[in-house]
Amino acid sequence: MLTEAQIAGQLHAYYCRSYPHLGRLLEHDTDLLNDWFVDSFGVIQTVQFVEDTFGVAVDRADIRADNFHSVRSLAAFVRRKLGERA
Repeated sequence: MLTEAQIAGQLHAYYCRSYPHLGRLLEHDTDLLNDWFVDSFGVIQTVQFVEDTFGVAVDRADIRADNFHSVRSLAAFVRRKLGERA
C-alpha cells in the first residue's frame, strides 16, 4: 500500500504539471483553493486524477474544502480511502 508521502508526491507532481505557477513553490501545506488558485473545474479534474491514479471512488460527500485544502490534506484523504478498500 502507498504511504501518505508517496501519495503526496504524486499529487504534488500533478498540481505542478497541471497548474504551474512560474516562480512559485508548491508546498504540501499550500492552500490549493486560495493560494494555488485551483477552481471548481480543477477540483473535478483532481477527483478524476485521484480516482484514475489511486483506484478509489470519491463520493460527492467527500468533495469538501477540508479534503481538498492542500496536498497534505488530499494525501491523507486518499490514504483513508485506500484503507477503506483494504
